[in-house]
Amino acid sequence: MGNRGSSFLLGLVLAVVFAGFAGAVDPAGGDQPPPLPPGLRGLDTGHVDTAIDGQTLRLSDGRAVRLAGIMAPRPPLGWQAGKRWRRSVEAADALGAMAADREILLYGRGKALGVDRHDRLLAQVTRDDGLWLQGALLAAGLVRVHTAAADAEIATALYAAEHTARLAGRGIWADPYYEVRCASEMDNATDAVRVVQGRILAVADINGALYLNFGADWRRDFTIRVERRDRRRLGWREKPLMLEGAELEGALVEVRGWVYWFNGPAMDLDHGARLRLLAEGSPLAIPACHQGRARLLPE
Repeated sequence: MGNRGSSFLLGLVLAVVFAGFAGAVDPAGGDQPPPLPPGLRGLDTGHVDTAIDGQTLRLSDGRAVRLAGIMAPRPPLGWQAGKRWRRSVEAADALGAMAADREILLYGRGKALGVDRHDRLLAQVTRDDGLWLQGALLAAGLVRVHTAAADAEIATALYAAEHTARLAGRGIWADPYYEVRCASEMDNATDAVRVVQGRILAVADINGALYLNFGADWRRDFTIRVERRDRRRLGWREKPLMLEGAELEGALVEVRGWVYWFNGPAMDLDHGARLRLLAEGSPLAIPACHQGRARLLPE
């Protein structure tokens, strides 16, 4: 698609976001961007100069702010340097349209904002008129949820905003590259951040590390690996291992993170917010991914 087509699609996405925020009814069925979840503390303010990318803002005082809990689209590994990746451009343009030359408020849960390894402030961010930037980007389908352990307490709100876009097939959720993958079909989906669905067939404890196996052949099938140091954080020190009230073995789940090859496609899990239980019959669940033993959720 050429630049004209891309600009037209971006305009439609932004129209949904801002019409919803103003309280108008979107003819395409868009919802209002969600509000900032409660319990956060306003810890800083700033004036936005520009959007560096779809998840990062440059302030007029030179500081950079990384919008915590989300990931903007990135080109695949091996993508030609300098070549345009349409979804990345759309997210960056949308964030710039929302925030450039605006006052913003930075929120967190502690006494001070965190800083990442690139010295960017980590925050949930609103404009001075109250628009929650992460929520608006997620609801428009421009970015995905991608939490760190510090984001766990607001993960529910982040996922709720993303689910709005997924169910409507907006933005990246209409793009085959970003589609949710079945755990049984991951051989050609490594070396990328993926969203994966499937049923955990067995849990193995090997030298203190946990391996959540989604197939009978642990040498080839998709596996989630949990290091010994992360088991306490997840509450998985003793059996039965539970997730949101259900036993892990037999549970239908969705997980997201970097997929690599380790006796088959594998993903590391260091905190629980990236692993979500799926109710049988959930509109987000993909029937083709529901292999293995069924286990119904408790009421």
